[in-house]
Amino acid sequence: MTCVLAGAGANALAILLNGGMPYSATAARAVGLTVDDETVRNTVAGEDTRLPWLGDVIPVPSLGAVVSVGDLLIAVGLVGLVASLMRPRPLPHRRWRARVPGRQEGGGTWPRSACADWS
Repeated sequence: MTCVLAGAGANALAILLNGGMPYSATAARAVGLTVDDETVRNTVAGEDTRLPWLGDVIPVPSLGAVVSVGDLLIAVGLVGLVASLMRPRPLPHRRWRARVPGRQEGGGTWPRSACADWS
């Protein structure tokens, strides 16, 4: 979850400092995208871009997209989250009460048949 938050924070910082997510024109051309000066969500990275390395600078030709370091952190964090949710969980530990002379069987203890080896 830390990776997801770090990635979202990196993306938010790049957007806040530049008025939109800056993208590399070179990376956009490398994946076959047209380079416009500015869109509603993106701005072309230039000389006045603050923290340009946090913008969309990584071309991913198989997706036809340009992604940012923050996007990669979010993806890694989500994959890790899904993988951790898929792990089998151990059964809760059960404590056995010690036998107390004079106390009846039952009373919160497991019956002996629950402990039988069925293999």
